[in-house]
Amino acid sequence: MGNGSMADIKGCGTITLFTTVHRRDGFLKLSNVLYVPALRRNLLSISSFRQTHKISFQRTEVLFTPFGSRCVARAVFRDGLYFLLQSTPVTPVAALADAPPTDNLLMQWHRRLNHIGFRSLQKLAKLGKIPGLACALVDDFLFCTGCTHGKFFRKPIPRTSKKQRSTTAPLQLIHSDVCGPFPVRSRGGRRYFVSFLDDYTRFSKVYFISKKSEVFKCFQQYSAEATKLHGADVVKLLFGHSSAVKSLRIDGGGEYASQEFRTWCADRGITLSVTTPDTPSHNSNAERLGGVLQQAAKTILLNSGLPLSYWPEAVDCANFTRNRTIVTGYKSASPADLWYGKHMPLDSLRTFGCMCYRKLTRQPQGKLTSNGDLSCFLGYANPEGDYFWVLSISTGRISKSKDVVFTENSLYKDMSAPVDDAFLVSVPLVFQDVSGRSFVPTPPVQSPDTGVPPRRSPRPNITKTYTFFSSYTSSDTPSSFKDAVQSPDAEIWEDSMNLELSSLKRNDAYTVCDLPKGRKAVSSRWVFSIKGDGRYKSRVVAKGFTQIEGVDYQETFSPTLKMSTFRMLLSQTVRLGLNLTHLDVVTAFLNGSLEEEIYMKPPPTTSNLFPPNKVLRLNKALYGLKQSSRQWSLKLHDFMLSLGYAQSEVDPCLYSFLQGDLITYVAVYVDDLLIASNSPMEQIRLTTSLSVAFEMRDLGFPSTFLGIQLVQ
Repeated sequence: MGNGSMADIKGCGTITLFTTVHRRDGFLKLSNVLYVPALRRNLLSISSFRQTHKISFQRTEVLFTPFGSRCVARAVFRDGLYFLLQSTPVTPVAALADAPPTDNLLMQWHRRLNHIGFRSLQKLAKLGKIPGLACALVDDFLFCTGCTHGKFFRKPIPRTSKKQRSTTAPLQLIHSDVCGPFPVRSRGGRRYFVSFLDDYTRFSKVYFISKKSEVFKCFQQYSAEATKLHGADVVKLLFGHSSAVKSLRIDGGGEYASQEFRTWCADRGITLSVTTPDTPSHNSNAERLGGVLQQAAKTILLNSGLPLSYWPEAVDCANFTRNRTIVTGYKSASPADLWYGKHMPLDSLRTFGCMCYRKLTRQPQGKLTSNGDLSCFLGYANPEGDYFWVLSISTGRISKSKDVVFTENSLYKDMSAPVDDAFLVSVPLVFQDVSGRSFVPTPPVQSPDTGVPPRRSPRPNITKTYTFFSSYTSSDTPSSFKDAVQSPDAEIWEDSMNLELSSLKRNDAYTVCDLPKGRKAVSSRWVFSIKGDGRYKSRVVAKGFTQIEGVDYQETFSPTLKMSTFRMLLSQTVRLGLNLTHLDVVTAFLNGSLEEEIYMKPPPTTSNLFPPNKVLRLNKALYGLKQSSRQWSLKLHDFMLSLGYAQSEVDPCLYSFLQGDLITYVAVYVDDLLIASNSPMEQIRLTTSLSVAFEMRDLGFPSTFLGIQLVQ
């Protein structure tokens, strides 16, 4: 020491000093600190700070500043020495070498407190609540593996002012994103929509697609429309030399990554700005637009009561109104005003899904027939909003019209019409009860007009009203296997065909074998359809017209539900307050066994499932065979009789279970069963029994049956 004497060193360790600089807290972390109890004062070596701090000697003070940071410690000159200003007195125990190092002790308390934040641990240490950490620094740079796995958060994205715009004119920057897939396909088989948002005007455009590979065609169309609108040379555009779009901001999705897409953009001088993977905030404008449109479309769709398959019309209508509302950053102009360069009025806006009347373009037959067609409003057909898309209730077709009269107080879901009781007695239905007696249900007898009010039952009269009209049939359905694999929805149809082939194999419908000599194999084909709920259905069908009578089949007759019976059942349902349930038998014909030996040529497939020069010996009644419907009808008939149901003498496709006040009717149309009952228990018993015997789908209340759409 300075006086030449010697002193023992009891320990060596690391210590952190809490300091104060002009009423601001700081710290100094000291390593290799020697613990010498014989020293009366704590001494600091200036040379030990030269590697990490900038030391500034002033007339009355010394400042300690880490390189690249602000001052963290201050020592004042007094009595010939510099004294460090501290916020917390030093506890010598913290520097003992035989005690745990400070960092280890911090981590130990960090784990004891269930990985509390280091800043919260620092506050506890300053208050002296943690033994041994009264003078220790809780360092933000300590690494904890558990916190890394459990508390890892993303770094914030720097926010920019909403008033700032990185563009000064339309089409300098376009934001794009794809939304979907939607759980329900549209009437045309669409499952996605792609949006393009102009950064300057905030005007958005949406296109509806079946698969993501169609994004390139949509961008080509958008670029052409936008370039033509904003004054670029259309001739240069057609020859591929110019485009008004300067930059396109996209995510890293594969729909934008094709070489054809990138080459097309490069030839036209369009810069592709690809955001960081898994960072949607970098493309927040397009992401936010997709969320806003989806939320708005869901709201107006549910409010109108239209089927979910009309979601593209709802999204398009929501985008139309969004473009005509004030956006943050523009006080007096909407995106449509800036995009089209003129004021776009709002006086033509109407409520989505409201009822309206469209003037028929062709003069209907008869002098006294109506010129108006009852329709439902679906959206706007031009930028000005004076042409409208309307859905005809009578034909189910969507058409464009200018001559429309709206009734906005009435929505699609409010549409109802009482069923006429005039046909209640048009066709007599004869049933048998459980005792075998026959009877004909009759409508209630009307009391004559004698001035005396008829007697009323004290029980409440529960009446259910149904409205029915023709359903829509899609025209995008392929007619052959070749059309299916070449259609825009080829991947969807392929999945549907694989599902059908798996069902045939699971039901042991065929056996692969060689064709016996002297026998002729029946041809087969694919039949495709799009169901009302948007499902893509593929069916393997035998070409029954190639069957030979007496060899491949004997009898072919099977009953079919009459339309008059179906109307009678609807009227009885309304009059008696019955509950309707629709059951669908999955691959119904496969439940019927074949009595004849039939061979069939395998259908074409994309996966070469069947070996060449082989045929299929059919074990079950496949769709298309002349006797398939009969075999399934006999199978279902025997099962219904085993449950105690009676078959109608007028229509063999109608069954009844009548016992006391219990009434249950079952109408059968091939593989569709319509159950009308006033007993939930009997309805559950019947549904459960059918599901055990056959593979069924409970569709709940029937939205469509026999081409008639029902609205409760």
